[in-house]
Amino acid sequence: MIPSVDARSILHANSPLVGVHGQNRRKAVNPRTGPGHPALARPLDARLAAHPAILRRRPQPRPSRPPEIPRAMLEPSRPKKSLTVFALVMITTGIITSVHGAPSMAEYGFSLIFIYGLVAVVFLLPSALISAELATGWPEDGGVYVWVKTAFGERLGFVAVWQQWIENVIWFPSILTVMVVVATYGFAPGLNQDPWFIFLSINGLFWALTIGNLFGMRTSSWVAIICTVFGRILPIIFLFGLALLFVNRGNPAQITFSWDTLVPDFGETDKLTFIVGAFLTFAGIEASASNAASARNPRRDYPVAIISSAAIALVLV
Repeated sequence: MIPSVDARSILHANSPLVGVHGQNRRKAVNPRTGPGHPALARPLDARLAAHPAILRRRPQPRPSRPPEIPRAMLEPSRPKKSLTVFALVMITTGIITSVHGAPSMAEYGFSLIFIYGLVAVVFLLPSALISAELATGWPEDGGVYVWVKTAFGERLGFVAVWQQWIENVIWFPSILTVMVVVATYGFAPGLNQDPWFIFLSINGLFWALTIGNLFGMRTSSWVAIICTVFGRILPIIFLFGLALLFVNRGNPAQITFSWDTLVPDFGETDKLTFIVGAFLTFAGIEASASNAASARNPRRDYPVAIISSAAIALVLV
């Protein structure tokens, strides 16, 4: 072993050109024995290992780093904050109010005030307060699914949202059928018995609403506002105005306003059946919670919207 070997000479030993007295000349290399020096016949790593100073000067390879993933891909997608308080109020009011039950409700007269007051106290207001509290605590996109999943797991969360979805599968065709059949009386009464007209009209409306939702929450909220105002609020106010006009013209009122008629007779089976229907009238107030995450300030806007909707629905119904 040589007493001292320079790092440059070791690294340069495999080259056929070696500097001698400042001049470069080709050195004869034996193809069988290598460059000729015994110390240079060993592998390069072994030669470098004999000189730790050289190893310290060798550049160490940098550890490979995985490619960085953009933060936008790691964060869950969030809906745009485009819903106002008014839009939330109209969406919720459209869910829990309707006009098609007015003929059956009129039969019970003055006792409707007591029945709906009872339903509001034991069902409507508690449902509204619970929905507002849960939507405030978990202001995420998902509504009932998020609440049940957080409390009981994903399986029961799926069951809850599936039940909410499957009822719409039955409810949408029925309510659209009522809309189409009632609308035919305004321009062509004979079409209310045409099954193909009803079928095509129902599917046309259903697909129009579906395509409208594809344009984003802002567009769908405007559709909900227009449908609630012209399909819920204005018709109810119009019917109420016609009733006042009927009485104002001197016609006798068809309702007896007295304390005896305020409280219904719960011994009658038909009255109990109607109370069950009154509960169903206000059902679904929690359905709008799936849109709470799209509100500009869910923790403030959604509780205000759902309490306002409950009050409006109670007055209109």
